[in-house]
This record gives sequence, structure tokens and C-alpha cells, in this order.
Amino acid sequence: EREDITLEYLADSYLKMCKDMLKEQVKFKKTGKYSCSTIEEANRKVYYSENEMKPYMYGLGLSQFLWPNHYAMYSYFINIIRKINNIKFYLEIGPGHGLFLVEALKHFENASFSAVDISPISIDITKKVIDQFVPCVKCDFLHKDVREFSGTQYDMIVMCEVLEHLEDPNEILQKIRELLSPGGTSFITTCANAPAIDHVYLYRSVEHIRSEIRNSGFGIISEIVLPVGNIHEDEWEQQKVEINYAALLEIR
Repeated sequence: EREDITLEYLADSYLKMCKDMLKEQVKFKKTGKYSCSTIEEANRKVYYSENEMKPYMYGLGLSQFLWPNHYAMYSYFINIIRKINNIKFYLEIGPGHGLFLVEALKHFENASFSAVDISPISIDITKKVIDQFVPCVKCDFLHKDVREFSGTQYDMIVMCEVLEHLEDPNEILQKIRELLSPGGTSFITTCANAPAIDHVYLYRSVEHIRSEIRNSGFGIISEIVLPVGNIHEDEWEQQKVEINYAALLEIR
């Protein structure tokens, strides 16, 4: 209401996102590939386009509560940070709709917060969400590529739904490892066989995700694996079942 966003606009945003995803799923079933092949293509089509990015972020924000898997990952994150203390420096990469960052800002009251995103539209939305729910808490917002970071180390780095948007997820995982302080942890979410208008990197299975995490020098402290639909695990890979994945990581 404060931003003069109507319920009708939010509903249209959500339905647009669902329709776009269904179209991408049809293409994926036919080709076995994501239709977006580079991050530059995603930048042009989505991240720098207000007509695409705004409804996409509002739709994804609603999906955190309307989709069982997204709600489960959101709840999982909240439960994890409740068990973590002594965070001095906190970084979120690609905060998007800002809901995960809101929860962290509420919990880690004494931490120094930074958020980085390559989309100026996403940063603007995140700022407004933060200002609404935690208005007195300071967070530095950076419009840049996290791969350009150096020097500062963080006790916790959160990166939700980013790896599948990259051409080389290993590169960003290595960067997170470099930016983590000794004893620091990272919370990540990603997905397998989950086409979307801006997804670039195709994880074909849960084990594919796990192997890349481990090959980047991380250990998995805990994880949740959430298939879409009631399909037995033995059939996930053969049927290209869409899977949501979240994990808390530590440096090995």
C-alpha cells in the first residue's frame, strides 16, 4: 500500500511468473536444456528490464508463502539462523525480494550487513522491503558483481537462488570460500531441473549439486532436498524432476 502496489498488480505478477515458468518447462521437456545460455542474456532480458524484473520479484516473493517447497526453504533458513550467534559481518548475494535478509536483520542485531546484486531493480525492491519491515537497521547495498570483492571477510554469507543463474557456479562458490572468515558458514539454495526465464546453469540431480559444493572446498553441515511432486527418489533423475535444495555449508 505504501508503494501504491495494488493487489491486482501482485496477482498479475504472480500469474505472469507461473506462466513464464510453465513455458520454460515445456521447452525443457523437449530439449533438455535451459533456454537462457549466458548471464549477459539474462541481464538483457530480465535483470535490467523493469517490465520483467519487478513482476518476477513480486511473484517470487509471494511464492515464498504459496509454494510448499519455497516456504520450507524459508522456514529452514529461519530455523538455522536462530541457532547461530556471534555474527559480526554478514553478506547476502542476490537478495532479490529481500525476505531472507529481513529475517537476518531481525535476528543478528549487532552485525554489520551488506547486500550485493547485479540488478539495480532488485536492489531498489530489497531496500523498500527492508525499510518497511526493519526500518532502523542499517545495511550497505552494493550494485556490483560479488566476484569483484576483496579484503573483507564475513562470518555468514547467504546466497539464495543464485547458482543456477550463472555460467560457472564453481567460480562464485570459490569466491564465497575466499570471503568467509575462519569458522564462518554459508547458507545457499539452488535447484535442479528447474527451468525459468533467467536460469542458465543446469544442475541435473541433487548429487550434481552436492559434488560441485564439495569440489569447491565446502562441507555440508545440513541440507534439505525438496522434489516437486510426489515422485519416488529412484525416479528423480530419469524423469528430470524439479528439485529445490538448501544447505548450510562450512569450509573443509
